[in-house]
Amino acid sequence: MLYFLISYPVYKYCLFNKVPSDFTFIRNGKFSHERASNHMTILDRIRTKNEKNRPLLGCKLGLCLHVTKETSVLVMTAKGLGVKIALCSANPLSAQEDIAAFISSEGVITFAWKEGTIKEYKECIRQVLKFQPHNLTDDCAELHIAARKSKIKNIHGGTEETNSGIKG
Repeated sequence: MLYFLISYPVYKYCLFNKVPSDFTFIRNGKFSHERASNHMTILDRIRTKNEKNRPLLGCKLGLCLHVTKETSVLVMTAKGLGVKIALCSANPLSAQEDIAAFISSEGVITFAWKEGTIKEYKECIRQVLKFQPHNLTDDCAELHIAARKSKIKNIHGGTEETNSGIKG
């Protein structure tokens, strides 16, 4: 399998990126994204209504989420509104490589592949922080914790998204 070793515009942030570049992956990822988008009509309406004036132009978003077709709809909506995005997988075991390849092919800085090591996972989080995002969206708070430990400046806010459904 081919891999993007340097994915647009990743060269500024890292020396590695294992997002698959096989065009079959990209095509399958695009198909899955479009299918999900058809079922996530609110995000599609927000993007369609606002993409001409790009109200979030200049915003930088760091994401550490499960890389799924649903996440791709969120990412592409934000990109359509003018947001620059760096994305890493919140769980390398669940990363959908076709979705990662599609998102990367659309110009989103993407660090997500299946079965990465813990060392690679932590490096991907560091790479998202090197992007110097203004806002963070995270699942399991790993990105938030790393940002706090690194004393990253210029972060305006963040959200932690956990949807396990476990009652405590």
